[in-house]
Formats: sequence, C-alpha cells, structure tokens
Amino acid sequence: MKIRVKTQPTTEPVSVSTVKEYLRIDGTFSDTQLSSLITAGRQMAENFTNISIAEQVIELAFDHYPPNAISLPKGPIKSVDAITLTDVDGVTSSVLTSSYVIDYFDSRIVKKASAVHPVVTLQESNGFVVEYTAGFDEVPEAIKEAIILYIKGQYDCVPAEEYINSFKTLLYPYKVVSV
Repeated sequence: MKIRVKTQPTTEPVSVSTVKEYLRIDGTFSDTQLSSLITAGRQMAENFTNISIAEQVIELAFDHYPPNAISLPKGPIKSVDAITLTDVDGVTSSVLTSSYVIDYFDSRIVKKASAVHPVVTLQESNGFVVEYTAGFDEVPEAIKEAIILYIKGQYDCVPAEEYINSFKTLLYPYKVVSV
C-alpha cells in the first residue's frame, strides 16, 4: 500500500491576519513568511497526529486487490471520489464508489457484500487506487492553537524544546495511533 497527496490544500486552517493579531504584528512586511510558517505548522501538526487537517485529495494505491475493508490513512474522510483498477495492458476501469460503504468513525471503506469487482489481472504496480478527500470541515480550536504556537516559536526563534510539549499536548486528542 502506498499513499500520496494528489491535491494539496488550497486554504490553511489559520489565516495570516489571525497570526498577525496573535503575534501583534502590523503591516504586511512579514506576510509571506507567516504564510509559509502557517503551512509548515499545519504540516507538522498533520505529521504528528497522522490526520489531514486542511482539506486535501489523497490517493491510496495497492499492487493487488485489497481486502474487503480498506483503512484510509490521514482521515477524517469527507468523501471517496474514485476507485480505479488498471489491468496488465494499462486499461483503467472505474469501480462504483457506491459499491463501498464509508465508515467515517474508523476512516475506512467496506465493500458491500453485493458488490463485484471486474475480474482483471492488475498491473504489477498501483493496479488498485482509491482517491478520497480528507480533512476537517471545521478545524478544532486546539489544533489551530497548536499551529499558532508552532508559528510563534519559529517566528520568535524560540528553541523547540520550550514549546513542543504544549504543541503536542494540544494535538494528542486528535492523534491517530495504530493498535
């Protein structure tokens, strides 16, 4: 199983104006730097929690037919956009997304008992691909606060050990761990 972000987020969970207000910055001189720090803060929070914070499109690829229940990393899941099969001749066909039930609680899809995949020999690499949209509709305030805390630390050149525990504490309730 391989995963990649197909479409990066187009909006961030925290705005430049919010960060400027928090850091008490006037003018536009630091806007570009703050924008970069917002993206870095979100990415750091996503890496720590193993979730998608800002809406993004993700592809999950398999080299073989997956099991009937497929865990979709980097939830929360908003929608399953496409499921495709590519055969050994490179011909791609779609699987009806309605053949699967989305389990939003566990961030997975489960093949319906009545669903049947086309019988094809998959290409050797990435023959079965699930494309889905993940991210919060409304980002929780604790996650926003963690991102702002990261930005403040980076902007003020504060050593990470002085704020990283608070950053992690704010994010722990959202952290996804394997069991």
